[in-house]
Amino acid sequence: MGGFCLGRQPILDRNHNLVAFELLFRQEETEETANVTSDLSASANVIVNAYGKFGIHNVLGHQRGFINADPDLIMSDIISLLPSKHIVLEVKESASITPEFLQRCKELKQKGYQFALDNIIAINSKRFQG
Repeated sequence: MGGFCLGRQPILDRNHNLVAFELLFRQEETEETANVTSDLSASANVIVNAYGKFGIHNVLGHQRGFINADPDLIMSDIISLLPSKHIVLEVKESASITPEFLQRCKELKQKGYQFALDNIIAINSKRFQG
């Protein structure tokens, strides 16, 4: 089994200015795609590599980093290890939204964490009913 790398995709504003990077799980032997078998494991590898292996300032500079955060990651204590000033927790459109999940997001928001919804082009109010 090979080692792990870190993908860094720029996020631009409407004027094409760099505003952040999406940090992505990548494996050395597959350059273009990642074989993700567990969202939690992939996100954990991104966190370990970004903070431990490469150094978050080397990865992001002065920008923020978007990290895919499934409900298991958000509900875990791992999040408290991440400085809220560096990251945005990106929630997939397929995430199961429960009252407990929403409460946890509210608590993290009060601690300074920011959230982004991945691949959302319209919000359906039925999606957010418990």
